[in-house]
Formats: sequence, C-alpha cells, structure tokens
Amino acid sequence: MRTPTRQQSLFEPPHRREAALRQWSSQNGGTPATGLQQAPVRAGGSGNTMKPMFLDGTAGGVQQASEARTLTGAGAYAVLETRVKNAQAAEARLDAVEQKLAEELAIIGPLLTPEERNAFIQSFRTEHAAAYTARDAAVGELADHLEAEGANIEAYLKDVQGISPYMLGLHAVPVQQALMLVADSPRAATAVAYLNASENQLLQQLGDPAGQYLEQDVYGPAINATLTSALASGQSSDNAIAGVTALIQQMPEGVQERILGADPKVMLGALASVASGNVGALKNLAAEAGKLGTPGATALVSAALSMAMIQSPELLQDPAALNLLIQPLGNAGMTASAVSMALKGVGSVVTRIGFQSELGGAPMLLGKLGTILGAATSGLRVLNLLSQADRNNGTYLQVGAQAVGGIVSTASVFGLVGGPLGIGVAATTFVLTELGKAWEKGIHREEAAKASIERATQLGIPDAQMRVNLGFNYGTQVRELASLGIDYQRMNEIIPRFTDTTRLALLAQGLELSPEEVGRVLDLVVPPGTNSTVEVTGFNLLMGLYQQARTANPGGTPEQLVAWMRNNAPPPLHGGSGYLFMGSMLNLLASAQ
Repeated sequence: MRTPTRQQSLFEPPHRREAALRQWSSQNGGTPATGLQQAPVRAGGSGNTMKPMFLDGTAGGVQQASEARTLTGAGAYAVLETRVKNAQAAEARLDAVEQKLAEELAIIGPLLTPEERNAFIQSFRTEHAAAYTARDAAVGELADHLEAEGANIEAYLKDVQGISPYMLGLHAVPVQQALMLVADSPRAATAVAYLNASENQLLQQLGDPAGQYLEQDVYGPAINATLTSALASGQSSDNAIAGVTALIQQMPEGVQERILGADPKVMLGALASVASGNVGALKNLAAEAGKLGTPGATALVSAALSMAMIQSPELLQDPAALNLLIQPLGNAGMTASAVSMALKGVGSVVTRIGFQSELGGAPMLLGKLGTILGAATSGLRVLNLLSQADRNNGTYLQVGAQAVGGIVSTASVFGLVGGPLGIGVAATTFVLTELGKAWEKGIHREEAAKASIERATQLGIPDAQMRVNLGFNYGTQVRELASLGIDYQRMNEIIPRFTDTTRLALLAQGLELSPEEVGRVLDLVVPPGTNSTVEVTGFNLLMGLYQQARTANPGGTPEQLVAWMRNNAPPPLHGGSGYLFMGSMLNLLASAQ
C-alpha cells in the first residue's frame, strides 16, 4: 500500500472550514458528483468519496424531505430527523451550560477562595446536572435508531436517488449529522458500523471534498471517544487499545491506511507503548502521524495523549516537555488540533465520572485528579503558545480552555484544587485566566455578572457585589493579581489606584517572589490606606532597572538579577521619593533571596 499524500489544508480552524462548506453548498447545491450512478463502493474501498457535510444544518434538502414521505423508509427517516434535532438541541443546551459556567467563573472565579469556588461550582453543577444526562440520553436514542433502522434509512436515500440524483446530497444531511453526533460519544462504534454495513454504502458514493471531512468529523472523533470512554468505564489500557484497534479494523481499507500508514504495526505499536506507560512513545507516534498529515492519524495522536494524561499525568506536568513530545507532528494546525481534541477527551471523561461515580473508572481517576488537572493545564499552555504564534489556532485554545474548565469544575467539586495540592491551585489560577481571556470578548457580561452576584449571595459569600464589580470592570488586573496570590480585599484597595499589574507580574515571576513577598512589594508601591500616595515614579524606575539587569544577565538567577540591580542602581542625586522608594525596594528584594 502506498503512503497517503500529506494534506495540511485539512487542519484549518473549524469556523473557516464550515464557512468553506457553506460557500461550496451555495455554489454546488444538488450538483451530482462524478460517477454518482456507479455501483456502490465495496466495504474495502477507499471510503473517501462523500459530499460535504453541511455543518450549519441549513441545507434546503432537510425541508424538501417532506416531498417524498411515501418512499421506502420514509418513517425511519422522519424519526431520524427528529432525533438529530433532539440531540443537537441537547448538545446546544449543554454547551450553553458550560459557557455560562465559564462566563461566571471568568468574572468572579479569581476573586473567590478555593472553598468559595468549590461551593460556587457545586451549586452550578447541581442546578444544571440534568443537561449532562439529557445529552447522553438524546445521543443514545439516536444511536439506537441508526442500529435498528439503518437499512430503512438507506432505502429511503436510494429511492430519493432514483427520483432525482440532484437531491441525494441534501437528503443525506441528517444522516451525516447523526453520524457526527454519535461518533463523538460512547456509542462511537455505532457510527462506524453504520458506514461499514454492506447495505449502507450509498453515502460512500458522494463526491469530494467532504470525504476528507468524513475522516475528520466521524472516524477521527470515534477513535478518541472509544478510547476515553473505555478508560472512564474502568477498562485497562490494554483493553482500551484493543477496542480502538478493532474499531479501526472495521473502517474501509483506504481510511485505515490514512490513519495507520502503510505499516499499521508501527503506529499501533507506538500506541500500545504509550498505554504501557512509556509516554516518550508519543514522540514516535507524532512523527509517524506527521508523515501522513491526515486527520485520522492526528486523531490517533490525540487519543494517545488523552490516555497519557489520564494514565500517567505526573509525567506531563511540564508544558515544554509535552510540546517536545508532539512537536514531530510538524504542522502547527495539526498540533493544535491534536492537543485540543485530547483536552476535550480528558475533559469529557472527567466530567462524566464526576457526575456518574458508579462508572468503573471513577475511583482511579478521582484518585489522581489533581495531577490530571496539572497535565491538562500543561496542554492548555501549549495551546496558548500556538495561538500566540498563529491567531488561527485561537479556536483550539477556546475549546481547550472550556474542556480544562470542566476538569477544574469537577476537581473543585471534589475539593481537589485547594489545600495541600499546590499544583491544583496553580493550575486553577492559570485556567481561570485562560477562561477569562477566551470568553472576555464574547461574554454575555451583564447576564453573567448578574448571575454571579445572585449565586454568590445565595451561598452566603461575602462582598459578592464588590467582587463582581472588580471582575467585571478590571478583569485583566484581577486575574494577574490573583495569579500572584493577592486576595480580593487587597485588590479592592489596589486596582482603582494602580493598574500596572502586568509589569508587576513580570517582576514577581522573574524574581520568583512568593505571595507574601509580592504583598510586601505592593505595600511599598500602593501603601495601605485610601489617602496614601501611589509610588508610580519609583515603580517605573525599578522596572527600568530590572529590564537592564535581564539584558546584562541573560538567563540569570533571581539572586544574580537582584545583586546586579543593587550594584547598578542610580544614586539618589535628587533625593526624590522615587529614588528613595527604589532603595527600599532593592533592600526588600535582597532580603527575599
């Protein structure tokens, strides 16, 4: 078998891809593909010939379907349409719930203590728990219908084709949507089985370019969902890998080749090695996937990364190390897609076991949730770097931030982001920061602020109005001060008078200052008391000297930087308050080292 040609263009941000499909639809809607009347492709065919999935669900053929209700399988098709709409609505409600929680946390989260945040999230989750079970139930009913009525649905599409081949692509839209929904669920195998059934080969005849998207939107997510669902249910990593391997073997040969390459043993061997605890094998897997450059191969890397974050999270706490493991993918879009999909998988598993403690994987996962959170945060930091390098990857960062937000929420419910778990506290702070950045521009600010005040007040959290006002009006400053360990009461004194928190954070991080030491620095910059004078001039002088120290000592330790600053500080020639301030500050920094 030949090695498939690398196709980097598939790894575009989802919104760009959907826009392209809508444009394709408007220009080519109803146009039959070349060879549409040929005999169905056999189960071992390439499987890469399918018309575009109209992801926005607005294709005119959905409405036109009512014209042919007397055709064979019309009843089964009608039920399919209804169940697709039900599942989409349940998915949309769940997305809205997750977004609402993210928005509320973006405003008030950094201003809450760990105990208050736990109570806040627990209250939210309890209020909206039905959204999670409703989504699973709706997708399960859709999967049941595909299993029971697949032949009748296919018969309906064949009758439509017989009447007018020009209508077939549009009438296939609900089937395509059903497959996407089921593939990204614990019932993923049902979607693959439907496409592979000998009597359900009609969709395989429809033309490119969406055959490539079939791999990205059905086969790829099915791989990740199968593996993560197995781990959530308590299966061993070996059994989970066996399930994924069996799933891939059910796919058409052409799809298998695009996922595994010419020699399946190479990638499956690397996957098995990751499952056995050898996280370093991710690098080999990523290198092979990078050669293929396909969505299916990238999905396999995502599945392996999800498994590693769940099975061996303690080995993935460093974002630099994680980045080295997946760097061989080469393409930044592929890397962002792989990490984002992995975080989504881990977030789904953790959220699921958080509300279904009867699942077999719950004891093991909950026992290491703190380190799983750290590994997921490491992945989010990698996404953050990728989005800074290329704005087109920002969509993946938002997906990752929401997924990790779900992990934070579950960890908070179980009290795992406070107390002695320092990694949990650090990870939570970073995630809340990223949630704030991700949602700030599109946030329903007034609604979220009102809801945050109401929930905090109901829980008896003091100063709810004041905290929300701070988070609403000074989001950036609040997040930066929270990352430095400053409590909301001190923030309320500082922020209205001093907003240069970004440079303060750089100083604190560069000199590795503890929260107590940052507090003493702030006491000099913004002395307690509303009538005190803010030492802006002295702070500017200090930051200028700090930048000079970094330039003169590249890679210098905090001790070296402070020593250089003390030796090279300008003399207080004018005796001004700024120079006196800098002398006091340098003494403080020296004592902190």
